[in-house]
Formats: sequence, structure tokens, C-alpha cells
Amino acid sequence: MRTALVGLVLLGLAGSAQASTLIGDTVSAFVEAPSVFPGNNLFNSSGSPASAVVGPGVEFSVTIGGTISADFGASSLVIGLTGPFPSIGDDLIFTFSDLDFDTGAAIAGVSLSSSDLSGVSIGFTADSIIVKIPDQRVPLSFNAVRLDITPAALVPEPATIGLSAFGALALVGLARSRRTR
Repeated sequence: MRTALVGLVLLGLAGSAQASTLIGDTVSAFVEAPSVFPGNNLFNSSGSPASAVVGPGVEFSVTIGGTISADFGASSLVIGLTGPFPSIGDDLIFTFSDLDFDTGAAIAGVSLSSSDLSGVSIGFTADSIIVKIPDQRVPLSFNAVRLDITPAALVPEPATIGLSAFGALALVGLARSRRTR
């Protein structure tokens, strides 16, 4: 009985997958209007990325007539444009980098789950997301772009495979010992 219990516990430990999250990760952001402010990060008025730790509240924000904000969740990103926000006559290009999930997973996909704006385009790499919001040519009052970020599935570590095998062998041994009785 004790062998079966140990086997089940080991199988449970080996099989419990941890969900990936961006909470606690330090991420970088660069937003520019390339024709109007080329090479200038609107989040910090410099040519370098701004950085913040993902947690409760908005990670990045700037007010230029209206407010541009970026708020990360465990596996999501909401870009907000709160007005009055005049048309600046240029696209806004957001580049978010250093997106490292706590489990070490890479970004496997990014999907647009909702948007109040037209023509939004998205690109991504293993650790970055680029969002292009075309100039809307109208003053904005409030608009948001919500993205869902999908981490890549993790490959089990060799130790996890060993624990699983040991647990399975313990269960096989228990079954054999019960048959011989």
C-alpha cells in the first residue's frame, strides 16, 4: 500500500505542469511615431527602451494630449489610447521585448482578442511583440487593443521523466506483488 502511495505521489509530482506567466518579468517597451518622432521612444522621451516589472497596474504610460498605456497580465497585453487624443498623422509602432515567461517558455503565438481600432497588425518572435496601429485620422476618446500571448509548451526535464518512470515502476511492482499473493 505504501509503495502504491509513493508511486502515485511521484507520478503526480512529475505530471504537474506549471502554467507560464509574465508576472514578475522585467519587460522593455519602445513606442514611436516614425515619421513624426523618428527613433524617439514616446514612453520615456529617449532613443532607448523603457523597462518595467510586470505586476498589478499599468506598466507603461505617457500623456501626449491623450494617454498611451501598456498593461501586461500573466499572458495578455492591453494597449490603451485614452483621449482626448488627436490624430498625430502617423502610425504608432509598439515594440515589447525581453518577454520571458517564468518557466522559460518562448512566445508561440499572439492573437488579437479585441480591438476598437481598424488595421492593427501584429508580429512576434520568441521574446518580443510588435504592434502597429495605423493613424486613425480622427481624434480618439478611448480605444484599446487586447492581445492574448501563448507560451510554447515546455518539454519535460530529464528529472521529470525519471520521476514518472520510477512512479510507474512502483505501480507495476505493486500490481505484481498483489497477483503473487
